[in-house]
Amino acid sequence: MKKENKKTGSVALNVIKTILMYAVLTAVLLFAGTRVFGVLMNSTTKAEATASASATPTATPTATPTVTPTPTPTVSANTIIGTITIGSSEINVRSTPSSTGDLVTTVQAYSSYKVYETTTSGGYTWYRIAENEWVPDGGNWLTYQAN
Repeated sequence: MKKENKKTGSVALNVIKTILMYAVLTAVLLFAGTRVFGVLMNSTTKAEATASASATPTATPTATPTVTPTPTPTVSANTIIGTITIGSSEINVRSTPSSTGDLVTTVQAYSSYKVYETTTSGGYTWYRIAENEWVPDGGNWLTYQAN
């Protein structure tokens, strides 16, 4: 009987060893699994944190106001800027503000004309009294009155 007891004791010891071995193996696997799972979770969290930390914020574009310059008033071809009164002698009217311009007509002494434009050329001040009609002033040939 003692032999049977040894076998029974030996079998019981083997069962205990097996159970203990399974318990240790389970504990190791649980610990390792927790560590692996934790590493995986931390890796994901770090990856997410890295992704959001490395994202470069971009500024929201704002509209740049467009500056529209105020137009400078221009004198149209038909805007009256003054009046001339011819002196005591008639004056030749030229097609351009130049003494070499074609002779168009003459203006009579003491007559008045509306002026649409002035310029200086060849030592004279020229007054445009109509389209392609320029009257020169040599200094005392006429009187100009600006509006």
